[in-house]
Amino acid sequence: MAEDWDEHLRVVRKRKAEAHAQGGPEALGRLHSRGKLSARERLELLLEPGSFREIGSLVQGTVETPGRAPVTVQADGVVTGWGEVAGRRVFVAADDGSVMGGAAGLLNIEKRFRVRRMALAQGAPFIGLYEGSAIRFQDSMDAAIMSRVPAFKEVVDCAGAIPQVAAVLGPCFGRPPMDVLLSDFAVMVRGTGLLGWSGPTLVRGGIGETVDLETLAGAKMQAEITGLVDRVEESEAECLAVIRQFLSFMPTSCWELPPHAPDRDDPKRPCPELLEIVPTNLRQPYDMHRVVAAIVDRGEYLTYKPTFGRAIITCLARLGGRPVGIVASQPAHEGGVIDCDAAYKTRRFIAVCDAFHVPLIFLQDQPGFMIGQAAEAHRAIYWCGSLLATVERTTVPKLTIILRKSHGAATWAMGGRSGERPDLLAAWPLALLTGTGPASAVLTIHDKELRASDRPADLRRTLEAQYRERGSILRAAAVFGVDDVIEPQDTRAYLAAALDMACSQRARALGRKASLFP
Repeated sequence: MAEDWDEHLRVVRKRKAEAHAQGGPEALGRLHSRGKLSARERLELLLEPGSFREIGSLVQGTVETPGRAPVTVQADGVVTGWGEVAGRRVFVAADDGSVMGGAAGLLNIEKRFRVRRMALAQGAPFIGLYEGSAIRFQDSMDAAIMSRVPAFKEVVDCAGAIPQVAAVLGPCFGRPPMDVLLSDFAVMVRGTGLLGWSGPTLVRGGIGETVDLETLAGAKMQAEITGLVDRVEESEAECLAVIRQFLSFMPTSCWELPPHAPDRDDPKRPCPELLEIVPTNLRQPYDMHRVVAAIVDRGEYLTYKPTFGRAIITCLARLGGRPVGIVASQPAHEGGVIDCDAAYKTRRFIAVCDAFHVPLIFLQDQPGFMIGQAAEAHRAIYWCGSLLATVERTTVPKLTIILRKSHGAATWAMGGRSGERPDLLAAWPLALLTGTGPASAVLTIHDKELRASDRPADLRRTLEAQYRERGSILRAAAVFGVDDVIEPQDTRAYLAAALDMACSQRARALGRKASLFP
């Protein structure tokens, strides 16, 4: 009889209603007063309507504090399951900031690791919406609990296999920073998102340092100084929207190719504006963002770490409907010289593109790697060498355009010729390809002549002109050192045709590649 089920259904519905109530109206109200959404509200914005399927909603954690009554934690502070973004399945874990500030217990960690293992098994992206800490303080003081806390195997196992996305939506200390570090795309909400090993109270108690939350762990620290976060958005809605945008460029796993969108911009479209944007004076700066916008479909692209390592622009875009990763010198920032931050950022971006089969386009206009005492002290050899190694081991199609100048070892870090790679290397007619700039070469090679000359300035100009002539890209073209010299206005059409050619090659092998590392 149907009525025999009534009591069973009533109990489970009541338990689920309690879980869906999260921390209750008062706790949710506090979140909203700070401009924040609840875990379930975030999932409603992120996922397609009606697509979310939850697991672990009836989990109940317990917090035991000496001298106090035990506290039951609904869903143990995290909402987990799967849903859809743009018709493709994703797995999610959303911290519940209305329940004990999102701090985790053992069941909380088991839930998030369970759903991450499901994502890996099904070959689908994992999205973490973070607002909480590592293991709850009460639990962390109990050796019986701490000895059972799992490490980071699930996070590491997913690296390079499925796209992992991290959103920093509230205070995140302890465990969440590792999830962010090992993600392929990390975004943070300005003002409410905070990320660090420890908060100010623990810092003060541990080492006696007094520092405010924003200075210690805010957007400026993690997006501009450390480069740990890839994007900063002004609201949670913008944060969730940019996650959807990032995933639109990615395959669901390393066993698929990136999605090819219908062409809505003529691949053969000429770009005469490039003749106005890029000066013929090699020392005159310009904004490479304008070049990128002119070349890509509809001028639309998603920047990656835009406020960090600004000597290089890294972004995702489409060209002829195909997703591409663009690595472009930025002459508007210190002439485009590649420092440690730019090398670190670019190495990470290239590794993500290679892991998920996104072709790379390099736009070179750089004077080389940063040199000097400060650069050496900041481990320039390590980071720039790491970038070179990463570029060498990529297997995705690579296309390179030298716009004006390409100097030194940075030539290869920015997609220069190495064996049979890149798949195509072209240049604009005024491009210069040398070991260093003509001015530096003259000062190094002709120091004695200059000091002995009655007219050193004239001699210097003459010698520089001679070295510019020797470094002309036309000399490289004459010995087949580049595949072609193209007119700037033809750059988009050339890249689109080259991309069609390169993307059909046998090197488009699917599957996991070298492990990603931070």
